Amino acid sequence: MNQKEIAILALRITALYFFILTLAQIIPFLSALPMLFNVRDSGDFGSRAFMLAAIPNLLVYLLAAGGLWRFAPKLAELILPGPAVAPSEQGEISLYQIEVFCISLLGLFILASAVPLLAKMIFSILLPQFDLSYRKIVRSLNPNEVVSLIPYSAIFYLAVKTAIGIWFTFGSAGIL
Repeated sequence: MNQKEIAILALRITALYFFILTLAQIIPFLSALPMLFNVRDSGDFGSRAFMLAAIPNLLVYLLAAGGLWRFAPKLAELILPGPAVAPSEQGEISLYQIEVFCISLLGLFILASAVPLLAKMIFSILLPQFDLSYRKIVRSLNPNEVVSLIPYSAIFYLAVKTAIGIWFTFGSAGIL
């Protein structure tokens, strides 16, 4: 593996990082999106302005991720001009193999951060009276029938995070 291949690898890992940052920011944005179009309520102008100000931020992250991924070889050429130094050994690992490994590792990292959230959500569903994370309601006249109110945005966020973690871990060869 030469210096340009390492630069391409670093640029593509950075692109994946920007993509994950975009996903982490877009989920709360999508959950609050109906607030922008609520005509009945005059609403809080500051909240609406904040939501509108988040759109360019999301676009910048998304464009940076796409640009870094798509133009990584050209950017590596700009960063390291000149001919690529040939590898010195025959049994050297290729750029493709390292990229697949790094994306799989990133997928494991995402899954490792999603598992505690999943356990917390399952705990909230099974034992809501002991959970302090979510609001609760009493389902019937029996005060022992307490139900946790888990926001749809939290469920959606966890589903997307888990799906991307599984995709990166087991389908990393298909991403490239």
